[in-house]
Amino acid sequence: MKGDILKNISYTNLNEEIEVEYASDSPVKSDEYNKLYRNWRCSENNPYVFSGKRSSKLYTYVDGVGMHNENSEKHEKSALKNICKLITVVIYIYALAENVFVLPFILTLKCLGVEISYSFHDSSVYGDQYAVAATFIFEGIMKFLVPLLFIRRVLKMPSKVAYPLKVENKLSIFTAISTMLVALSITMLIRVYLPTNIFIVNDVNTIYNISLGMDNGCTVVLLVFELIAVPIMKELIFHGAIFQSMRQSGVSFAVFTIAIIATVEMHNPFSAGINFVIFLIAGYCVWNSGSVIGGIIVHIIGRTLSFSMFYFKELPPVNGIQLELVFIFSVFIIGLTGSLILTAFKGKALKMKDYGTFIPIKEKLKYSLFKTPLILAWILLGMLMITEIFV
Repeated sequence: MKGDILKNISYTNLNEEIEVEYASDSPVKSDEYNKLYRNWRCSENNPYVFSGKRSSKLYTYVDGVGMHNENSEKHEKSALKNICKLITVVIYIYALAENVFVLPFILTLKCLGVEISYSFHDSSVYGDQYAVAATFIFEGIMKFLVPLLFIRRVLKMPSKVAYPLKVENKLSIFTAISTMLVALSITMLIRVYLPTNIFIVNDVNTIYNISLGMDNGCTVVLLVFELIAVPIMKELIFHGAIFQSMRQSGVSFAVFTIAIIATVEMHNPFSAGINFVIFLIAGYCVWNSGSVIGGIIVHIIGRTLSFSMFYFKELPPVNGIQLELVFIFSVFIIGLTGSLILTAFKGKALKMKDYGTFIPIKEKLKYSLFKTPLILAWILLGMLMITEIFV
């Protein structure tokens, strides 16, 4: 199936010799944005970029050597390797924040006489409701805000390029939401009929279970953070500067690769299906709408629907009908109706311009995921995953 998906990806035909910086111009963004992006790509001593003409040799100046003839494919791989190295550091910061940085905060609360405990099995916190809410918020800030600031500092990408806010194509957001509703409802339906606890236990479920024991005020604060603030920070991390740097190698490649990385970073196989769907469609939306706002909207809706599923799951049947199934069916109908309406705007809403670079997409995926420092991230996340499942 993966091979079929990749075969259907079409690139802009670049038979004529063209500089790759210009090939990656956004078709929906302004000339100012595209110029800023090209300037970033052409900045000196930037290890996260590559340039050159399609199917040509690239000449660069090397200190102590002079003009050095370097293969363009090799230059692109070097940029990808450095971007993947950056992502690996981000993943390690995320893991440390989740399993280590939060412990001094909990210890401080304990020293103050607050009743609170931490479970390494599922990274959950138990005890006083206000302390639990404060701990989850602190952990979330450390997991997402610290990596976000780190990415911003390292890539040194202009804010207008890294986090474009102006929505250029509103129809694409409607398209992404409709597509996600259909895909998410199918994923949720699969979860209903799978064996107990398979594709059920995830961070949203943990938040739902913890919120049940809280008063209304504390619940609202926790849910606003988890269902709105967390998706915003996730999108700014994965579909902000990282996406803009990785899309040098093609939009489809960037969207697909980031969806894989972001899903695995959650190190929970039980929620992989829903997370992958959300990140994949959010990435598509960011590119086609020209704004990270599109991805944020998609992510907030997706995460809220996932949370709502657990709410309806606990409700008793009405006249023998499971309300969980009614909820899933309603989401599907709304998404399908939106998709049918959008067929009248297909040319504007569903078109996704892509472009090739110096490396075929299959080779780029294989190289980025398995031949860069990301291997170290897979090892760490694999260990965390095994811990969650078996320990």
